[in-house]
Formats: sequence, structure tokens, C-alpha cells
Amino acid sequence: MQVSQIEQLEKVDYELLSDIQFQVLSYLEHRPDAADTAEGIRQWWVLHQIAQLSKERVQRALEQLVDQKLIESCLLDDGRHIFKRRLNAHSGVAV
Repeated sequence: MQVSQIEQLEKVDYELLSDIQFQVLSYLEHRPDAADTAEGIRQWWVLHQIAQLSKERVQRALEQLVDQKLIESCLLDDGRHIFKRRLNAHSGVAV
């Protein structure tokens, strides 16, 4: 594969991840108490055409939002992770 093809694939991947992240943050803006698993988010929170993306890509987009401290991940008793709006630890205010 040529360098330009690799760069093009990376650009497409970056744009898809950005689209997923935008839609997750937009969803939480309108529904601040929402929380769901990566699979639930893939099925219900993002636009249908993006929801057809791989579970791995949605999971990666969510992990990047967690790393950026824009959302948080919570471990449930059954071992699943849910993602939700992050609360500011100092003030108790959602960010």
C-alpha cells in the first residue's frame, strides 16, 4: 500500500471517529442523564449510517472521549462498562 493510500485511510478513520464523538457529545447535551454501553451507544445514539460501523471503532471513539475527560466510563457489577456525561469532581457540576 502506498503512503498516500495509508494517509487517506487514516484521514477517513479520523473523520469517522470525530463524527462519532460529535454525535455522542450532542446526544449527552440534549439528554444529560443518559448512560449506555458502547453497543447501546452504537445502536441508539449515533446516526444510522454511522451505527453500521464496527464496534471497535465506536469503542475507540468513546475511549478517546474518556481520555479527553469529556465523558466517563463506569464499570457495572456484571463487568460491562457504561459511558455517561462526566461530572466535575470539584463542583459536582456536569461538564
